[in-house]
Amino acid sequence: MTVGPTVILHTSAPALAMKLLRERHPGLAVHPCESYAGLAASIEETKAEIVYSVRFDGTERFPRSALLQSPAVKWVSVGGSGTDHLGPWAPERVTVTNAAGVAADMMAEYALGRCCPSRSIFEISPSISAHGPGCPAWSSRSKI
Repeated sequence: MTVGPTVILHTSAPALAMKLLRERHPGLAVHPCESYAGLAASIEETKAEIVYSVRFDGTERFPRSALLQSPAVKWVSVGGSGTDHLGPWAPERVTVTNAAGVAADMMAEYALGRCCPSRSIFEISPSISAHGPGCPAWSSRSKI
């Protein structure tokens, strides 16, 4: 028995996401679509209300009209941070969301880490330096 909306995973590798969704939401109708060319037919066949979509074959061929002109599609969830490849859409007819900010904390940590000067472990840990070449860590000469 199907419970809830029909969902299309429009990505080049939907298998893992399909597996997880089916395990966690067994009654949810989830369908894969692994091509730009097949999206319109997949929407028409399944009458999907939700489409999770990522750009995997370039922006130029992205099936914008298949997503935004179908009367069935009510929500387009973009797997990236931008929606400019979709262009204007009618917000009263279809909701478009994206994944902006999902990696913000991770990127902030990375940026701060790259800003910090690289220092030798021997400069940071006087106990390693005090033991000199006989210390096992001395031979590694690792940077942090």
